[in-house]
Amino acid sequence: MVVVRLATSAAVASLLLHYSPRRAPCPRLSLDADEVRIVCVSDTHGFEDQLPPLPPGDCLVHCGDFAPDGGASTRLRAIEAFDHWLADQPHAVKLVIRGNHD
Repeated sequence: MVVVRLATSAAVASLLLHYSPRRAPCPRLSLDADEVRIVCVSDTHGFEDQLPPLPPGDCLVHCGDFAPDGGASTRLRAIEAFDHWLADQPHAVKLVIRGNHD
């Protein structure tokens, strides 16, 4: 788990350039913020419920491999559990990047 601090929210704005608004409007961060905290995780492979609580931040980035190896039904259950875990996280912006297992 990595926490990155940025001096301005401009870097987060550049991350949001590739946001797809098909599902929901893009969340906005305050542009007058002095600092933006980005929390990064990856390779959780269906074990999100075993992670310690994530540190607070403005943006959560999951850098891939949230699905475990296994059959289609195993992956589907894991993806649904990941979706619930992600929804429970308090970060205003959440970015998920697919990995080679997803």
